[in-house]
Amino acid sequence: MKPDDKTVLLERKIRFLERQKSQMEIANQKVEHELWQRELQLFEYHTHSANQRQEIDALYKRIKRIENATSLKLARKAKEQIDKVLTSFRPKRASSVKEPTYHFDANYRSLLRKADKLIKNDPALQKQLWLSQLPSKSKLVAYQKQLANRKKTIKFSILLPVFNIDMKWLYQAIQSVLEQLYQNWELCLVDDGSTNSSTLYILRYFADSDSRVKVHYQKENRGISETSNQALAMSTGDFVTFLDHDDCLSPNALLEVYKAIDKEGADFVYSDEALVSPHNQIANIFCKPDFSPDFLLSVNYINHLMVIKKDLILRSGGFRKGVEGAQDYDVALKCSEIAAKIHHIPKILYFWRISGGTFSSTDVNKKRIHNAGRQAIEYALERRKTDATVYKAKRIYNYYVKRKIHPKPKVSIIIPFRDKFELLEQCLEAILFNTDYEAYEIIGINNNSERPETKGGMHSFVTWDPRISFVDFNGPFNYSKINNFGVMQATGDHIVLMNSDIEVISSNWLEALLEHSQRKEVGAVGGKLYYPNNTIQHAGVVLGIAGFAGHSHRHVPRETDGSMNRLVTVHNVSAVTGALLMVKKDLYHEVGGLDEVHLKVALNDVDFCLKLREKGYLNVFTPYCEAYHHESTTRGYDTTLAQKRIFEKECNFFRQKWKRILEADPYYNENLTLEREDFSVKNADELRIRIKPIYSSIY
Repeated sequence: MKPDDKTVLLERKIRFLERQKSQMEIANQKVEHELWQRELQLFEYHTHSANQRQEIDALYKRIKRIENATSLKLARKAKEQIDKVLTSFRPKRASSVKEPTYHFDANYRSLLRKADKLIKNDPALQKQLWLSQLPSKSKLVAYQKQLANRKKTIKFSILLPVFNIDMKWLYQAIQSVLEQLYQNWELCLVDDGSTNSSTLYILRYFADSDSRVKVHYQKENRGISETSNQALAMSTGDFVTFLDHDDCLSPNALLEVYKAIDKEGADFVYSDEALVSPHNQIANIFCKPDFSPDFLLSVNYINHLMVIKKDLILRSGGFRKGVEGAQDYDVALKCSEIAAKIHHIPKILYFWRISGGTFSSTDVNKKRIHNAGRQAIEYALERRKTDATVYKAKRIYNYYVKRKIHPKPKVSIIIPFRDKFELLEQCLEAILFNTDYEAYEIIGINNNSERPETKGGMHSFVTWDPRISFVDFNGPFNYSKINNFGVMQATGDHIVLMNSDIEVISSNWLEALLEHSQRKEVGAVGGKLYYPNNTIQHAGVVLGIAGFAGHSHRHVPRETDGSMNRLVTVHNVSAVTGALLMVKKDLYHEVGGLDEVHLKVALNDVDFCLKLREKGYLNVFTPYCEAYHHESTTRGYDTTLAQKRIFEKECNFFRQKWKRILEADPYYNENLTLEREDFSVKNADELRIRIKPIYSSIY
């Protein structure tokens, strides 16, 4: 390189760093504004807290006066006598325990009362979603007849560890089992050394009410894992599920699981769930994807309701001591590795209560639980012989499994362009000055550029770095054909398809893609792209949006975590954008590259990813590869009549080819809208048809 070239290169690097500094300053201004808003909220909170403290002090003085009252002293003595009676209360002999009697009409009326109350008291959209999933009476009657004609049905063992829980929560938890529309179950309750007399009373009350309710009392507190293993040892069912002592099952939970196992032959089943307040109002819902192994290695998204074949749990070793608080996560990871078929039911079958009665509710335990989750992942990596390190992700209970890259393969970066050298220059400078991984080559595909500054700029980049080369593609614009041509020139083991309007901003971007692309089970890998205004442009592709496909969380602020923290965790997706996509070169050729005949302009990247999925490969989104995308700046948008006709033609071809999966993206959820890209629940109009059966039963 000549001295003059070195000077120019240094000037370019200085300009690049100045541009990065400017972008960071803009981002920092937004952060500072957010911090200022938080400080205002904190000030208001402190003011409110001070007022509350004054009220508490006044109440405390009033309580002191009440405590000295004679009537309260008498009430306390009475309570002591009652507690003695409750503590001495013993279960009746087994012969006197009532046999279960199932009243279908009574249980269905109970279901209708709950639905009716929910409609009247809280008609919000999330509640309507649950209502829309409840079965009609005619369907239930049909299932009852079907079950009656079977010689053997599936028996479910519900494991419920208990420790000093408020009696009203425990009562509701057990009652939610008794009110199940499917009745072949047993409830295995293990008390972990409770000292609360009301907790013990509830256990004895229900044990005497139904022979399917089994209770074991431990003399001392042994922890959630050992207690769960004791409940597992008591179980005699074909499948095992788990219920926290302050949560509830939806009345149709076991019925829906039974139907799924019967139809799909699954040995591992999980469902959507809802967070409920202490007043039993739905506060939030979790609409989960179908089984996503990379998502599960980032966060325990399966959680509740999880139903696993008993033999599978026993083979996996049951509940591991030492990961208390994440013992169910450990079980999910272990059993998912050996399950023959994992099935997701997109229905709310579990109500997870927001209360102080769970192990994870106190601040003291949160760090311990997070570390237990990390340890569960480390055990999984050890079993799978995966060389990786587990780091904390942006949110607690979320993790980043950073894989080692073995060996150091060469990556070929393919960048098509036509003139607009200022964009290409920005793209190339970002790669050259902001990429930690060095084993790469850049192949620029020149598609009919005419401007002299483009040709001069190409020459200067080739002079500055031997890893850069340019080849001409002299023909009409065909995005698929241009990229296929570029891949033919590549000498690397992995290919990166990159638009010339991409500007990488995380220096580990290439490693973040490569750590997944190197995996034999992975097809395409994509990163997190932003518009210049720091909103999300791309975080994976969702099938079915607008009739074909859309970008996950598009236009939401950059700092947003996304639905179920998807924007800050590695997870599987059906497709990623070709604006920044990595794939093994062998796989690129295996599926025939991009379709240069039918999809010359649009949806060729999504089609390519779906071909990989069809072959059984996983596509991965990683938030640790970040870049700006100055979208469609190179070609512009399809605005002419001819361009619109081409786009429409290609969309129709795409819809016809993939119609069987466009409305059932396995990494989305059928309860989420196809009209927007924000992962919101379907609106009232979309749900109305599904709500009608249960409404007609009530009114």
